[in-house]
Amino acid sequence: MSWVSVAVSAYSQVQQGKLAAEQGKANKAMLDYQAQVENDNAMKVAAIIREAGRKQQGATTVAYAGAGVKVGEGSAAETDRAIAQSVEQDAFQALLDGGRRASGLRVEGVGALAQGKAAQAAGYANAATTLMSGSYAGLRANGWRTKGPGFSGQQMPAPVETRTPVPTGPVGRDW
Repeated sequence: MSWVSVAVSAYSQVQQGKLAAEQGKANKAMLDYQAQVENDNAMKVAAIIREAGRKQQGATTVAYAGAGVKVGEGSAAETDRAIAQSVEQDAFQALLDGGRRASGLRVEGVGALAQGKAAQAAGYANAATTLMSGSYAGLRANGWRTKGPGFSGQQMPAPVETRTPVPTGPVGRDW
């Protein structure tokens, strides 16, 4: 492997890591935008539900008044409160659902960002590995650790001397 191909390979791995990190940032930004859209949509749905509820309350009030029932007390007031409570529950549920979807999208965005950063770190690690293995291969091709005494089987191993004390007489004496 030539030095040029090692350098190009390492550069390519670093660039792939940088690209992955940028892609992670872009994915996070897109998911954050989608989360904001979900929140906005939930607010609009809640507003539509509340408007429909006001119209329902008005229609009920007109119907009671047309029937000669006193509006604002008794059964008419109970019906009005029940409609208002139901409308607010539906509006709150719409907001809650939109918030949950938005929260899920934000979590996905954090995951995409982390994945991009991990890919960038892997690109740097792969580039370092490529440089080290390419350098080692280049040095070996030029004779490093292949020529000379001790590396090609031309030299005998060094003699081993034991320097451990050995008793010369009965145990306990001459030590």
